[in-house]
Amino acid sequence: MGLRSISDVRISPDGRQVAYVVSRPSLEKDEHEAVLYLVASGGGTPERLTYGTRLFNKPRPAPHLRWSADGSRLSFLAFAGDLPQVFALDARGGEARALTASPQGVSDYAWSPDGTRLAYLAPEAPSAEEERRRKDKSFVIEVDQQDRPARVWVQDLAGGAARAISPPEHFVSALDWSPDGATIAYAASARPGYVNQFHTRLYALPVSGGEPRVIVDRDGMNTAPQYSPDGHWIAFISTAGRPEMVSTWGLHLVPAAPAAPAVIGDPQRIRNLAEDTWVAEFTWAPDSASLVAVPNESPSQRGAHMFEQPLLRLWLDGRRAELAPGPLVRYSPSLSRDGRRLAFRAGHTATAASVANRNAFAGICRLNSTVS
Repeated sequence: MGLRSISDVRISPDGRQVAYVVSRPSLEKDEHEAVLYLVASGGGTPERLTYGTRLFNKPRPAPHLRWSADGSRLSFLAFAGDLPQVFALDARGGEARALTASPQGVSDYAWSPDGTRLAYLAPEAPSAEEERRRKDKSFVIEVDQQDRPARVWVQDLAGGAARAISPPEHFVSALDWSPDGATIAYAASARPGYVNQFHTRLYALPVSGGEPRVIVDRDGMNTAPQYSPDGHWIAFISTAGRPEMVSTWGLHLVPAAPAAPAVIGDPQRIRNLAEDTWVAEFTWAPDSASLVAVPNESPSQRGAHMFEQPLLRLWLDGRRAELAPGPLVRYSPSLSRDGRRLAFRAGHTATAASVANRNAFAGICRLNSTVS
């Protein structure tokens, strides 16, 4: 219970600093205590940034660290009362303040490319009838039947009320801004409950409002959309049309430009960049020619190397290479704006027990070689 762990890592756009969150279980509070730190990418003494701010930690820390595009602000999910909201602090120092005030709390978010707006996921408020029944304790919870869809909301940071732009029948699970700030791509299911993640489609929606356009129209998991920096592609995690729970989570690619929705059996529209590889996380290289991915399972992770987890660099032309191979498990890759520095968290596979006994935590690593 004394083991500390790093739950998130994010390098600043200029590559000079790395933000990370350290989590430690508290028996007294019956929760994980998460603290935000900042350290120079070249190494040095970490600076603690949060004291009174309670980072999101239910059921485990998931702070969703993000930098604004200009690197002036660092944001994360933290509690305002009992609800998670988006908080931000000035990279030069100072107290964190809430940027959102969603009545139902925020589950995920993304900065607009110009740093003037946030898009976030949150459900609508319950109806007056539901509130009444909850108050008089006549409300009966039916598993997976009464979930309120998380919708896409856009908040202007200069002021004004947030507005929901996705349809109320879409259960949205992930989102991303287009590089020009005009469109939001999101993953959504039409059904509630646990199984909805295995029945998601990808959509594109004008930030100004309007009807969503279907990007990927096939069954199974299609989620975590990320626009390429040049705006030409959308990379996403997909089970390639298979809705079963045990299906390969591959890294797929689809053109971002409007066209007929991509479906199964259309190789001109959807490409699988990582055959026979499970991918859980990924990030684009700045030149849009390759991606860095975290493989939960790949051909190199077999035999004596089965517990290792390298980072994969996957080029759009089909090439692939391992970054910093060795007996480590790696997560949370993020790149500087120029692609010269890659930060990630890593832990040893063969010495986990001794590390835990010494109360050490997985370290933050960086590569100085250009990823472009």
